[in-house]
Amino acid sequence: MKHHFLLVGQSPARPALLQTLLGAQFEATVAEKFGQAIAFARTKRPTALVVLGDCAEPAVQEWIGALTLQPGTSSLPLVAVSPAVDVGTALGVFQGGASALLDESQPPNKVAHDLIEAVGTGPGDPRSKMATVHSGSNLLRRLVWYLQHQRATCTVRIDGAPSPAGMRFVDGQLADAVFGGTNGQSAAGMLLASGDSSRWRFSLHSGARPPEVPDEDEEQLAVQPPTVIEADDEEEIVLYDEGADEETFNLDEAFEQATGVGDEETEDFIELSGDDWSVDLSLDDDFDAPAAEASDQSIEDALGPPHVLVVDDDVSLLNLYSTMLSRQGYKVSTAENGSAGYALARENHPDLIVSDVMMPDTDGWGLLGLVRGDYAIRETLFALLSCHTDFLGSLKDFNAGADEYLEKGLRPSEVVERLEGLLRPRRELYAAIKPGRTFSGDLHTLGAAGTLTRLSEVQATGMLRVRPRDLQVEVHFQGGNISLARVNSPGGPVAVGDNALALLLGFDAAPFTFDAGALPEGAGGTPFDRAAPALVAALNRRQTESQEDMLARDVPLRVTRGELGKFYMVSCADNVRPIVHALFAGKSPRTVMVESDFSPLLIEGVVKDVLRKGVMRFADGAA
Repeated sequence: MKHHFLLVGQSPARPALLQTLLGAQFEATVAEKFGQAIAFARTKRPTALVVLGDCAEPAVQEWIGALTLQPGTSSLPLVAVSPAVDVGTALGVFQGGASALLDESQPPNKVAHDLIEAVGTGPGDPRSKMATVHSGSNLLRRLVWYLQHQRATCTVRIDGAPSPAGMRFVDGQLADAVFGGTNGQSAAGMLLASGDSSRWRFSLHSGARPPEVPDEDEEQLAVQPPTVIEADDEEEIVLYDEGADEETFNLDEAFEQATGVGDEETEDFIELSGDDWSVDLSLDDDFDAPAAEASDQSIEDALGPPHVLVVDDDVSLLNLYSTMLSRQGYKVSTAENGSAGYALARENHPDLIVSDVMMPDTDGWGLLGLVRGDYAIRETLFALLSCHTDFLGSLKDFNAGADEYLEKGLRPSEVVERLEGLLRPRRELYAAIKPGRTFSGDLHTLGAAGTLTRLSEVQATGMLRVRPRDLQVEVHFQGGNISLARVNSPGGPVAVGDNALALLLGFDAAPFTFDAGALPEGAGGTPFDRAAPALVAALNRRQTESQEDMLARDVPLRVTRGELGKFYMVSCADNVRPIVHALFAGKSPRTVMVESDFSPLLIEGVVKDVLRKGVMRFADGAA
């Protein structure tokens, strides 16, 4: 089966490219506008996308990003055809989801040739599948191809690699590379073929020599020439030496040395002759495309994919973020408001909740409060998402309780990167907990319930010691079962059994150590996951009863943090602001009910909201 191309946008190159593709027996459909492209994607079922237009224009870049996120087009390879753009813009286009950026000024047969090189001859072609991977060494190969064709002189810096990494080009030729303790052509080959590169981040610096970087403490590729980087074998690697003669390297040879895949194995046998060209659909029987890089494969094997719950009342944005995360290998659940999101979180226990801030019913801040106030899910990682940057910035500045604050205008790749950065420490520690292994950490990373659950899952035997403030908590595990739990203070025992575990679950951060090894107690006890539901229910019930008791005894509330209180006063709805003002002035909820004409249910709702969001607490410190 040959590709059916959907050509999106307007360009002087489009008529000739369309005729060339049709003449080579490919199917092609033209969409003038973005909305038309989405409709044709559903009805015409194309297998590859070609976006035509000036990629220096933000609108064209937005089209590319949106097409790589829309459910009907997100799984398709995408190629951009544009007037020549600077290499910085090209990098953004590749990061946005394009698998190639072609120069529309080239002859139509050359553009078509490069298009087939990028996405293959049909959806079954291995190159078509590789074209939908937009990170790591795949992205680097596309960028290198563009730099060569544009005869660029610049330095490509690579952050996130296990060792210093980068490539330097002069007039489109590779002048040097560094990676894995080597440089030159062998380093370039390893970079282009790396299978562990999904976290790499690329930046481009113009000029033949690397730019100066002011932070002397940070290990850098780019400082004043000559650049010297210490390798693991303590040999110096010189990325740029002003006194050395220029030498260029063959990137095809470098890639072939690193992978064993040569040009003759990847040719699709497109023969060009003037304006006429033909395509031989046959591929070498031994063709074997480079495998897509694995991302945290050992953690994935141990834990499965991360589960993310996305909550947003805008269905189109909900679908976009859901598709974006699904493409990155996440398991995704969605909800259209805070109340539905809270119910799903209690049912599914996701690893991470990503919630819009401004929503009807229960907003994102309210959902955050519900989650943090529920012992069943209070340790869930939480990211607030908003297009209102001032509002979001205030929540972050006043420490509203989320783990991350994201603007909706961020590039999809940056959103994924920041969510990965949020999940990674917890998942790495979770995967590192194994039978017979002694380790230490802090409850802030994994959570008390998460730590206890994982030790039960791996059937660990040993003693968990947690040191919150001046207390010491001991939990004994025998084959994953909790055989003993106790809390001691300098003055003596504080709690044992379920009461000790309940006390431990209330701590958000404290250093801990798990010492693996047999304990004097014999077998027996209960795995934490079986004990947890009753403990959680008791803690939630105790918390609710405490609040109800305070309301019944007419205890006034106090503002916990002045700046957060001021922000709440400004951002709350106009109809409840007088109630908030009265509560802030020290009046008890019952007094407000007596002195005002507001509904008791509305006043009770405001009280629960300020308690849930951490804006106020009862004056005697309870609840």
